[in-house]
Amino acid sequence: MIEFDSTHKTQAKEHPSFVSYESTVPPRYHFREYNQLVINKGVGIILSFIVPSELMKSHSTPCRRDQTKIKNGIYQPLMPNRIRQCLILLCLAFLTTNLQVAAALSTPRPAISEIFSLHKVHLRGNNPSSPWCYAATIDPTREAPGVKYNFLATQVWPSARTASFLLERNADAIRDWKVCELGCGPALPSLVMADLGLPQVIATDLDQVALDMVQEAAREQAFENLITKCVDLTGEEQEDGYSAAIIEEIGADLYIMSDVFENASVARGAAGITMKALQSGAKVWTFAQSDRAQREIFLQELKELGADEYVDVMEWRNSDDFKVEQFCNHPLMLFDLDEITVNYG
Repeated sequence: MIEFDSTHKTQAKEHPSFVSYESTVPPRYHFREYNQLVINKGVGIILSFIVPSELMKSHSTPCRRDQTKIKNGIYQPLMPNRIRQCLILLCLAFLTTNLQVAAALSTPRPAISEIFSLHKVHLRGNNPSSPWCYAATIDPTREAPGVKYNFLATQVWPSARTASFLLERNADAIRDWKVCELGCGPALPSLVMADLGLPQVIATDLDQVALDMVQEAAREQAFENLITKCVDLTGEEQEDGYSAAIIEEIGADLYIMSDVFENASVARGAAGITMKALQSGAKVWTFAQSDRAQREIFLQELKELGADEYVDVMEWRNSDDFKVEQFCNHPLMLFDLDEITVNYG
């Protein structure tokens, strides 16, 4: 505290941040000086946690006579007002950012039903007892702010139905296999395989909203043999060895992809993962509609990677061209389909 007499003379009590002096300056200026010193000290303490100590020595030390200059009878801190204000704004920005991050981490993800209007899609439309997955209808009034999703990953595409029926027809041949669906979206094939009683089914996608939909559908149908995993088909572009690490971690006997080629980057990434899966001794079944231009990029990338040895003819073929035993004996199957002829049950 600072005491003022009637003539505006001031004396400072013993305090490490002050020196005793006399001045004819009105009291409000002494209070301003006190506030400046307190602010400087506070900024110094805060910045000591985020700024190297050697840069803070001149700012975190209490203001004494040999560290100040006199201007109009008032002791002025060495730290100019503009610098002090900038540092204060920097500290506030730092604290605000960390508070926002902490708030985001502590906020639970909204339930899928809070983001979308969901409806069930059965493998056979006329048989409600057949396995099903969720698909989403976008409702802007229910969309949760800040939740990112890929609309394409919330829809059931014709190739997923074709893959599901083919897997069902060959259930006896694959019943003991561990199967992984890459770029699953709503994961109708994965849910069908779980219904067939396979020992383990892994549905993977980059979109967390799609994985939440799969988990909810599996929970409601009591499929304990199905798990989900976040996998980026373009991961090899960001991290060397990503594809090999994913294949080693999953360790499936069969990998399924149905219409995952939404762009060239995904097509090339899917080819890389396919090659690593084949080299590990696993099988890969890929389904794509005839009008998917990016599937040719996938095919070209496979040729460049040397996948010809895993297939008789490196081209897309109708599933009717293959015999049942080929599905299990041939490492790489490339299925072409026409969405007009797809069976919707």
